[in-house]
Amino acid sequence: MSQVNFRIDDITNKFLEFMADMEKKTKSAISKEIFQDGLKTKMMPYLANLYKEGKISIKNISYITGIHHTEIYHLLPDLIDDIDIDDSIIAYSREIGKKLSPYLQELQKKGVSFDKGIIIGKK
Repeated sequence: MSQVNFRIDDITNKFLEFMADMEKKTKSAISKEIFQDGLKTKMMPYLANLYKEGKISIKNISYITGIHHTEIYHLLPDLIDDIDIDDSIIAYSREIGKKLSPYLQELQKKGVSFDKGIIIGKK
């Protein structure tokens, strides 16, 4: 694992301390979450383009970003103008997402982390 260091202004630092206190986490953990969320947002257009060109799969995008594949199906149409995804796949993914959401939220309340995605099957 690598480490990244960068400077932030005093106001941002105070806000990170506030968030860390509110969420009962370290400032480092909060900073990492924010950085990773921002990185996913910046990466998705590039990954969507690679997907459109047939150079990467949905499964690979999910692995790289930690975003569940149903959410990726939901994001792609906004990132690619002429994407060729069957509307039934998008509708099915949204329906599955709606059904899973309450269960996943309950698991998160119990402390289960989905930082590395959801793994189904033997490992």
